[in-house]
Amino acid sequence: EAKGRMETAFSIHDLPARGTVSEEQLREVIDTYFVMFLLAGNFSASDREDALYKTEAFAATYTGWDEAYTWMQDLLDTRMKDEAYDFQKASRMVEDIGEQYYK
Repeated sequence: EAKGRMETAFSIHDLPARGTVSEEQLREVIDTYFVMFLLAGNFSASDREDALYKTEAFAATYTGWDEAYTWMQDLLDTRMKDEAYDFQKASRMVEDIGEQYYK
């Protein structure tokens, strides 16, 4: 489930599932993934700009967004130590989000 959502997020952001992405790119992708996660997969976007817009709109209306987003960023900060990230590393990060979010 997490891997499938991450594949979708990478595709929306037009990023390669093979190869590497920067931390900035990965954070945007994970933001998109996180909205998908909170909406139980009920999210679609046509491209990166649409995803960023919809993420911003979601953040403005989701009760508890600030706390949830801060929690997620803190978790990512402990795992982002590289200059480039591949799909596998990114998938492990979002699996951690899913496993730890409801604890």
